[in-house]
Amino acid sequence: MRVPVFVFFLFFPGAALGQVAVFDDFDRADGSVGNGWTATGGVEIVGFDATGDGRVTATQTSGVGGLSRPFSPGASPVTFTATITETDSSNMNGSRFENAFVIFNAGGSAYNDGYGLFVNRTGALFSNSHVELLDGGTVASTSLPSPWQFDTELHVEVTIHPDGSVDGIITEGANTFSFCYGPRAISSSGTLMAYAQNNFPSGSSLPASLDDFKASQPVCQTDLGFGGPGVMSLSLCGDELILDGCSATFSLTGASPSAVVFAAVGLFLNPSPFAGGTLVPLPWATLVPLPTDGNGDFLATVQGHSGPAVTAYVQIIDPNGVSFDFSNALELEIGTKL
Repeated sequence: MRVPVFVFFLFFPGAALGQVAVFDDFDRADGSVGNGWTATGGVEIVGFDATGDGRVTATQTSGVGGLSRPFSPGASPVTFTATITETDSSNMNGSRFENAFVIFNAGGSAYNDGYGLFVNRTGALFSNSHVELLDGGTVASTSLPSPWQFDTELHVEVTIHPDGSVDGIITEGANTFSFCYGPRAISSSGTLMAYAQNNFPSGSSLPASLDDFKASQPVCQTDLGFGGPGVMSLSLCGDELILDGCSATFSLTGASPSAVVFAAVGLFLNPSPFAGGTLVPLPWATLVPLPTDGNGDFLATVQGHSGPAVTAYVQIIDPNGVSFDFSNALELEIGTKL
């Protein structure tokens, strides 16, 4: 459900990728990758000097090329997005993909070190496009076949969750391949994120490449506490709401079921006794009625804004018919900080 979280502070809504931990478009001078990456297997930036579009490209005709850098996901999911391109198989017919994206890497090739996704097609003569879940080089679950065959350039988005579940989508033109692996124990325990791609065979002029790599995690707006009485819990997690097109999920649990509760929204942090609890946004600028479902939950999408930054405070009041319950309060940052 999309609601104006917040008409209340000036914005109507019109969405994980969250806070960007790493973004690299590799648009810099050809040669060493740099920028905090450790490169192995001869990968370098190629193409920027000639076209202005640099890519991490294999420069050797054997072995595995790759990148790694320190990264600790903590207790949040991490989403990788990237563009990858084909290389040749031994028969020089192209459409070969052997690309791995992992976390918990300990310094080895992402093919056999770390937890994450392997994207694979043997080449144009093989109809075996699929993904695999890797954990320390072991295929941790059954490979999932693509309904179409990978061809020349893929856009990959994969999210690795703290419970070991992995989901994502691979697209090429109008073709879409969605996949999902359920929760599982993770055995890998390194402190790096890593990427690997197979170098091209001797005689080929079609090296694999990586471009527009991004790793991101959800951001939660600041929880100020002050909840109670009652058991309502309020959160707003997703993107940083600093630009148009960014969004986050406004989630309320523990309210009265199938009822109307009220979001008190204000521009002042002023925790004060109120109706048996503590109300933070006092005076409030507005009270927004929110309908809960049969479980006492409410979900909405809050949109970011590219205008001047605004700090606001929100807290839920539940007039449950006997007394008033209060959720925790949130401090919200929306807009671009100058």
